[in-house]
Amino acid sequence: MIYVQRDDQGKITAIFLEPQYPEMEELSSQSDELLEFIKKCGRVELYNQILAESDNAIARVLEDLIDLLIEKKIIMATELPLHAQKKLQHRKMLRQEREKIQLLVDYIV
Repeated sequence: MIYVQRDDQGKITAIFLEPQYPEMEELSSQSDELLEFIKKCGRVELYNQILAESDNAIARVLEDLIDLLIEKKIIMATELPLHAQKKLQHRKMLRQEREKIQLLVDYIV
């Protein structure tokens, strides 16, 4: 999500990746208003970052969709191309490792 600051007329005057104060307004990274502001300001790097965040979210949706199709026996994992099987397995392993690390951090803290 992106956090925005507005002027008295309600126009976006600044954007932030982290809230600057608790009641700061949150906008979807896909908001037309936000994308227009970014274009107007020439902040191409921020636009690229928002696009990358969207790509990551879509990738997770596709993983969940593939898992659901396999679980419901609509497709078999072995029907996927070998490189796709390997990438999916690698991401599952990385998520499992991240969960273990998070549990350890939570335990220590």
